[in-house]
Formats: sequence, structure tokens, C-alpha cells
Amino acid sequence: MITPDKKTNRFKSQLGFTFIEVMVAVGVFAVIATICYATLSQYLKVREGLEVNQRELQHLQRTFTLLERDLRYMVNRPVRGEYGDIEAAYIGEAGSINGELFRITISEPDIEVPGSTRLRRVAWRLVDGALYRDSWQVLDRVQDSEPESRLVLQGVAQIDMLHYQWSDELGVQQLFELDPDALPYATELLINMDDEKSYRRLFDLANGA
Repeated sequence: MITPDKKTNRFKSQLGFTFIEVMVAVGVFAVIATICYATLSQYLKVREGLEVNQRELQHLQRTFTLLERDLRYMVNRPVRGEYGDIEAAYIGEAGSINGELFRITISEPDIEVPGSTRLRRVAWRLVDGALYRDSWQVLDRVQDSEPESRLVLQGVAQIDMLHYQWSDELGVQQLFELDPDALPYATELLINMDDEKSYRRLFDLANGA
């Protein structure tokens, strides 16, 4: 008669995990999962913040590019307003309405006629935290002339503008009152955003000299 090997049965009875071993494994897995989740959550927050900052910088870059283009194309050409009154080529914030920062006449390249330019009246205005660029197809407007309005930037708390002139004796001097018959030498723009970030840009106006 063959009897089972007691030693072999003893080893077979020890196969598998005990309850304590299972609980330890579950506890270790829970700790690792918690650490991984916290790390992943932090990574996602950092990534989201970077994406928000990148989008904001892209919008600001586009805004400054459009502003620089308009200011560099500025020309000293007064226009007639809706009611026949004469408007200066450059109207600053002090003389503007409806939240306008400035209104100017520009001479921009005409994409329809290569090598030529066309005159256009444009205005930048800040309304309820949104920065708009308005443009008119005609210079000397009539009462029903409506501008094409384009939203450029949102989340703007405040915009301050400083104007400068050039003096052979004193160099660059701040303008506290714009001359309606002349263009400024340079314009400085300070944009304060809703998130308390500030951006400053100085535009050297070639035509201002």
C-alpha cells in the first residue's frame, strides 16, 4: 500500500497567499496608487496652467503685432467725421469717446493692388474688459458709416498710454497734450490684465519724427 508523502503535502498546503499577505499587498498598492494619482494630478494642473499662459501670450503677441502695424502705418492725414467736422489724424484717449484709446489714419499695403497702399481710419477701444479694433472703409465718413469691429483681446483690466515727442535740445520728452497738427514721436502702452499681470510695450513711430 502506497502512502502519501507527508513532506510533499506539507509544501502543497503552503501554496498561495495568507490573508495578512493579501492585506499587505493591497495596502502597498493603495499607497503606490495614491502617490501616482497625486503626481498625475499635479502634472495635469501644471500642464493646464502652462497651456493657459501660452494662449494668453499668443493673444498678447497678436495684439501687440496689430498695434505695432497700425501705429507704424500711421500718417498725418486728418479726416471728416460723420457730421462734417474735421478730425485730427491722431486722436488720443483724452479726446476719444466710447472707450476709445486712440483713433488714427493709416496707410497700409493694398493686397488687391500689389505695390500700392490705401488709406484707412482705425480705432482701438476697451469696453468691459474686451479690446476691440474698429476700421472704416472710407476716410471722410457720413452718418451711416459703420466700422468693422474685431475682438482682439479679452480679460483686460486697464490700458494706459503715454505719448512722447522729440526735441533737439532735450531729446525724448513726454507729451501731456497731443498736438492735433502733428504725430507723436513714440507711444508707450501698459496693459493690466484681470489676473494682475502687466505688460509694457514702447512703439517707436517712424512717421512721428
